[in-house]
Amino acid sequence: MSWGELERASSSLAQRLQRHGMRPGDRVAVLSENSFDFVLTICAIWKAGGALAPLSTFLQPDAIATILDDCEATMLIASERCFETLDAASSATDRRRAPPVIRMDELVDRDAAATPQAFEPPPWSGVRAHLANIIYSSGTTGTPKGIPHTYALRSLQAQGFCRGLHIDASSGVLLSTPLSSNWTLTALAAALCGGAAMYLLPKFEEQAFLETAARFKPTHSFLVPTQIERILDFAAFERFDLSHGGAKLSAGAPLSPARKKETLARWPGKLIELYGMTEGSVT
Repeated sequence: MSWGELERASSSLAQRLQRHGMRPGDRVAVLSENSFDFVLTICAIWKAGGALAPLSTFLQPDAIATILDDCEATMLIASERCFETLDAASSATDRRRAPPVIRMDELVDRDAAATPQAFEPPPWSGVRAHLANIIYSSGTTGTPKGIPHTYALRSLQAQGFCRGLHIDASSGVLLSTPLSSNWTLTALAAALCGGAAMYLLPKFEEQAFLETAARFKPTHSFLVPTQIERILDFAAFERFDLSHGGAKLSAGAPLSPARKKETLARWPGKLIELYGMTEGSVT
């Protein structure tokens, strides 16, 4: 999909969200596996000035119910695969009325990519201080906690990534972590800000990652240490041509000194480690 098609399709989706009653400042929860429709949904929510609350597909129904109550979601957009989980989550919440659920596949209109849209986003001055997203952390190890980021912060962060990591229209960004995580959203925002090509894996698998990297030669790959370790340990690792280099960005946990040395020795390109991704918005 070209940038022009992305613009038209996301504008059409933003209009549909408005027709469903979404207003600037509304919190919109999304539960989905990685997909292009998920990317379009994120772009549309941000275009319409809403606050995205992405939910991990690994969460249990009671944790989803807790998050929906905590973020005061006005609507919930879910992929077809996640509807069974949502039925259980709806029955688990008794603190307030569950938000209306909208199926992502029925909301997204891919054909709109070919048609000019008349959508006008809210003025930047009106949404600058609004929440762009609420990221829920520690949902698999304890009570989920919401970390809010404003549009002003997201914009500053994306521009900083573009400047500091040289992400621009000549770049290619490979995403293989869940779009529900702040790490992936940060990478997505930077790619959108810099005009980079984006390559999104539905889920992480060593062979799929290596095939994509060898084919498209990304300049930036956003990873977590476990993924780097699995890639290095993959039996067929040496068969893939990764000589284009590119930067591997690692976050979420420390990568051991031994693995850092191994990465630099066997995998061409830079290795960049980041800390404080969610609460600190990159420190």
